[in-house]
Amino acid sequence: MPNNRTKIGEYDGLVVYFNPLTKRFEVGGEDFGYEAFASFDEATAAIDKKKRVKQKIKHENVNLDVLKHDGSATVTIKGIHQRHGTLLFTDGEYSKLASEGYSNVSAVYPVASWITDLLHERNAISTRLTEIDRALRKVQIKVRRSYGNIKNPERYDVEVKSLRDDHARATDLAKQHKQSA
Repeated sequence: MPNNRTKIGEYDGLVVYFNPLTKRFEVGGEDFGYEAFASFDEATAAIDKKKRVKQKIKHENVNLDVLKHDGSATVTIKGIHQRHGTLLFTDGEYSKLASEGYSNVSAVYPVASWITDLLHERNAISTRLTEIDRALRKVQIKVRRSYGNIKNPERYDVEVKSLRDDHARATDLAKQHKQSA
């Protein structure tokens, strides 16, 4: 680097200089090399970028085998997404699924046969619970009958009639189910 420069400051352990002859900001160092930039912001952005690349290279190969959230297969963790903080897997589709907030992927597990068995059992129980909920939803009588106060007797009568109709419908469905079971 030429000697006619002025030290502007330090950023992340590197000195940033301004060269009045070239009207450019210069950065140099062992891990950085030598580069000149049109602005101080460009210089600091380049320092940040090189630091991210170096960090990515340093931590690229995590290689941890784990069971998927549902025990369906083994996947390999390859790292952690630096912006989102989510795990990255060698299976790109699974990485995408795991990073989406609306997916049901919130944990992975160490590879062990007893964990696989529990995950499969949990999936079966969850499937059965869904079936039970679906069957009960058809015959449920909601506890909340009105939103807000029932301010007059006519409205109360309407709500009671609705409750009786709902009860009759649910009771008929329950009897039909018993007969068909």
